[in-house]
Amino acid sequence: MKYLKTIEDFIRVFENVQNNIFELTFYFVTFHTSNTSDNIYFGIDYQNALSEFNNPDIPDEWKTRTDMSVEISKVIYKYKFVYELDAEYESIDDYPIESYYGDESYYAKIDESEWETIDNKDISSFNNKTEYILNEVQSYYHNKYGNYKYNIILIFDDEYHRLGNIKLRIANHTENIMNVDRFENADYHISVVISDYDSTEQRFSITNAFERRRNEFELKYNSDYTPEEIIEEINFKIEELTDEIKDNH
Repeated sequence: MKYLKTIEDFIRVFENVQNNIFELTFYFVTFHTSNTSDNIYFGIDYQNALSEFNNPDIPDEWKTRTDMSVEISKVIYKYKFVYELDAEYESIDDYPIESYYGDESYYAKIDESEWETIDNKDISSFNNKTEYILNEVQSYYHNKYGNYKYNIILIFDDEYHRLGNIKLRIANHTENIMNVDRFENADYHISVVISDYDSTEQRFSITNAFERRRNEFELKYNSDYTPEEIIEEINFKIEELTDEIKDNH
């Protein structure tokens, strides 16, 4: 059967050449999320397509998503050479299909194969390693103070008189400094960022550096840290600020 298939292929190619018919393979690379798709390559260069498939240029706003995938497919287009050659000066070799397939005055597309998927793969979130760490740290403070992302830590003296409070924010991105006092004022504010890719760092870090007050602090961590190490450092900062509140009363 393999020999027969080879003969059939030979006959098909021979007939195509006789009729000035050419086949060209196109590659299509698509980036997907659960609700959108983005075409990132379409062309005849397989190596370029493979490079885009292996290293897709992911939009910044999608890098923390957990529903990303990329797919490379191919389709074979069949063209007929329709240009009228000057028999004395020109030959069909002067107009290679790879260079002229986009010009219908030279090559008219007459058929195409079914699309065939070559490969597809899921793409991990850029914060894939820190998602577990963030969850562990947020869960610890949820169990201790009642919330995951935002907590208000009340400070009392030995007789249970309220002296002040500390606001604790734990997230995977840099905060907008304008939101610090949006919901509740605090004596001290601690923002904890746990991520390998901080999606808002460029947008807010410069403004925050100029606008952050002396009672506002930011602690940043990545996947080089364990949850226990991060919790230890946060608790140390909370204890340090708690002592300052008590010393001021």
